Amino acid sequence: MKKLYSFIRAGLVGAVLLLATRQAQAGTSLVKTATAASGTGDSATATFSSATTAGNLLVVAIWYDTTVQPTPTISDNSSGGANTYTDVGEWHYSANGGYNGSQIFYAKNIKGGNTTVTVTGPSGTHPSFCVYEISGADTTAPLDQHSSADNESGAVSVSITPSAGAYVIAVGTASSPANGFSSPFTNDYHVVGQNLGGGEGGACAHLLSTNGTSATPFITSAGTINGSEAVIASFKMYSATNTLTSSQNPSLYGGAVTFAAALTGGVGTPTGTVTFKNGTNILGAGTLNASGVAYFGTSTLAVGTNVISAVYGGDGNYSAGATGALVQTNTGPVAVTINNPSFESQTVSDGTSTTTIISWTVYNNNSASYGIMNPINNNTVINNATVDGNNVAYMQNANPGTAIIYQDIGNVSQSGNYTLALLVGNRKDLTTGTPAITLATGSSFGTGGSGLTPLTPKSTTTPALVNDAGNMVQWTMSYSVSASTHVWIELADSGINNWVAFDNVQLYGGNPSTNTLTSSQNPSLAGGGVTFTATVTGSGGTPTGTVVFMDGTNTLGNGTLNASGLANFSTAALSLGAHSITALYGGDSTFGGSASSTLS
Repeated sequence: MKKLYSFIRAGLVGAVLLLATRQAQAGTSLVKTATAASGTGDSATATFSSATTAGNLLVVAIWYDTTVQPTPTISDNSSGGANTYTDVGEWHYSANGGYNGSQIFYAKNIKGGNTTVTVTGPSGTHPSFCVYEISGADTTAPLDQHSSADNESGAVSVSITPSAGAYVIAVGTASSPANGFSSPFTNDYHVVGQNLGGGEGGACAHLLSTNGTSATPFITSAGTINGSEAVIASFKMYSATNTLTSSQNPSLYGGAVTFAAALTGGVGTPTGTVTFKNGTNILGAGTLNASGVAYFGTSTLAVGTNVISAVYGGDGNYSAGATGALVQTNTGPVAVTINNPSFESQTVSDGTSTTTIISWTVYNNNSASYGIMNPINNNTVINNATVDGNNVAYMQNANPGTAIIYQDIGNVSQSGNYTLALLVGNRKDLTTGTPAITLATGSSFGTGGSGLTPLTPKSTTTPALVNDAGNMVQWTMSYSVSASTHVWIELADSGINNWVAFDNVQLYGGNPSTNTLTSSQNPSLAGGGVTFTATVTGSGGTPTGTVVFMDGTNTLGNGTLNASGLANFSTAALSLGAHSITALYGGDSTFGGSASSTLS
């Protein structure tokens, strides 16, 4: 959890406040500091006492006597070559009483060597500064957080939330002389005034974002502050690269899928934990193994698309936040193409409709009303929050007879389990219809569908529609289909004088697998070893791939299925007490994933 740091200049003493509420984490380190003041001039030069190290970070914290944002020239004569400095993008000044302002610049991935830094401001700016050499910072994008504020009459506060292990640099000025910072900030340099008559002064300080409670490092001063300002910035550790992959995409709805987050970086293998999410919902967590990979398995993904992310928690070398992401389609692994599945190919606006349904054919022998409409622009028809996209197909039977919206899907590629899924709905202002959804076989449609033979579903999920609700709900029907079978989808309303809508039609397939989990000993001794074995089977072959072993929502580890469909995982790290162990097989190109029963 990240902690909040606040840098506040307040009260008659021009305070700087730091709130530190996060656990310590090694990372960036201060190597050395150099300071300089221009006095009554407009240029100041600071020389490091020893050579800087290539790849490190230089941070320059400057304060001025000015009411106009200066564009300073920052130059160095590093023996390894000149470095390029970037403004963090903050500037504030106080124009009441003495005039003053602050800025922070940085140079990343420096060239190193004997280094002298010079800051030259426009006429009348009188710069003073600290320059910091920091190791362990990201060489590509070190800037973490930054902010600034000013107050013309005294108190001012500014807050940031730095990453764990980041280095925090603060600089501020006051219209009464500044004498430095108090703990936990380390006071690096302060100047009481620049002989300008107003007593203006400033100071710079640093702090590693470590564990601590609220603390107030004050800039002590003499006299009443009638103008103050502050700038604060943090610089983060190395960033890791996070690559997220799926065991099977698309995955079989009702089965399981496993995700692998692979973390890499430039200063060794990342360690720690990865949190897996579906949208904003946390699925669970996995621990990085010796190769920098964390696994997570789940069997609870909704049908359709799921936006999966894996967020790295950081360690002593790498900052938190590296994120891998992918879109998991839970409609496989056998892809079946349906043309215009959400009826979006044609545009319908303002609640009007058209009887044209691209890629679908309508058989109608009873003068039924049918077509495509846009409920988003006519929310008296359907609650548009339940619609996929903009349009829906609809049908209203006025007389006995037959009306069918259908599509020829063609031959399926392999034998196995197939699921037909779609959204089904009704209008707010008409009697609920009686949807009739069919997966049929045959070579031609015939009159009224007479050339087709309906398949009998193995199972169905068909939530009831509610009169006048205007909602759409997910219906699913599962079938056993042999390879090369010619299939058709039929959408109809078997009632009379009522209305029904259809949307987001999907057909997906794959052979289901069965996953059985056993333990080498149960109960096991605390601190003793135990081996879990997942046996994965399927009709028509032996499943291959990876099994992830879970303790609740936390990943224990993973194993690879052998030629017999067995995967093992051994551990001696289970704590004393009860554990809910499951094994999740992620599937392969033929078999859908599967979850074992929970082993307690």
